[in-house]
Amino acid sequence: MEIQGTVAHLRDRVGLVLYLTKLEEVPLKDMVLTLNWREYEDFCARVLENYGYETVRNLRFRVGVFVREIDVVAWRRNLVLLVECKRWSRRSSREKELRSAVSELRKRAELFTTWLQYTRRLPLSGEVTVVPVLTTVHEGRTLVHEGVPIVPLHSFPYFLTEFEQYLDVLFTLKTYLKTLRDVGLNLS
Repeated sequence: MEIQGTVAHLRDRVGLVLYLTKLEEVPLKDMVLTLNWREYEDFCARVLENYGYETVRNLRFRVGVFVREIDVVAWRRNLVLLVECKRWSRRSSREKELRSAVSELRKRAELFTTWLQYTRRLPLSGEVTVVPVLTTVHEGRTLVHEGVPIVPLHSFPYFLTEFEQYLDVLFTLKTYLKTLRDVGLNLS
């Protein structure tokens, strides 16, 4: 925050919302709805970073003629989360849109997994598991549609600590990323 005379300029709205969520004085939904959709994506990325993930925001990639974008790509060890951030506050009025978003996210996850085999933009190697996840601001419970978790933001931290035990029932994609040693190059 920067103060000029009697005016305060807030430079990091997302940081302020993260800070206020820790105080638990204002409902999370109310705070997050003050953010625009880009800031909401940044908020989700920062939550992931707070749980030990490295993140890339708005990753654009191409597979053949298809160009796609993932709101937040997060990875820890060889587990990659593809997070679609929907700043929708009511699930009931958006169920059709959520189903459509899940179907599209599954397609992007498949394309991403193919792209991952041909790029070195992410520091991953060996067996990698890709998990698409959709987050929303609504205050319902976590749902799974077509194997993709739809996680209300208030449940996102808990989800991040527990979801690995449910990988066998979630839609996941596995790939093996070759290392330089795998392809016969010895750099020593």
